[in-house]
Amino acid sequence: MHVPRRLQELRARIRAATGEFIEGGIADPTYSQLAAHLDMDEEEIREACKASNAYSCLSLDAPIAGTANPDNPALGDTLGNDDAELDKVVDLQALRELLTQLPEREKTIVLLRFTATKRKATSPPKWDCPRCTCPAC
Repeated sequence: MHVPRRLQELRARIRAATGEFIEGGIADPTYSQLAAHLDMDEEEIREACKASNAYSCLSLDAPIAGTANPDNPALGDTLGNDDAELDKVVDLQALRELLTQLPEREKTIVLLRFTATKRKATSPPKWDCPRCTCPAC
């Protein structure tokens, strides 16, 4: 992630100010103390501190922050799994556009064919086709 130059420079100023606070006996200055010391808005200080997190990353094998118990799951264990339905998104978008070009009967056939697993409890619609041997007629 790219951190804007303004925030990079502000980060350096915050680090220097934090050093001054430490020398003065305050080990962990608050956002408001830093803002007052640097004559800046507290929200800018928060933004710069948040942006400074982009310079470090956590291992997915690291324990979850705030948990000292080795039996607790690692950060990577809390992430979701791959979504099997995600592969169908492109196909469904293409199908949606193409369905608008089909006549109503053919559109219904396609929809029944590809959504049949969701509609097993309902019976298919009856079409008026005298020579058809399909069970739906």
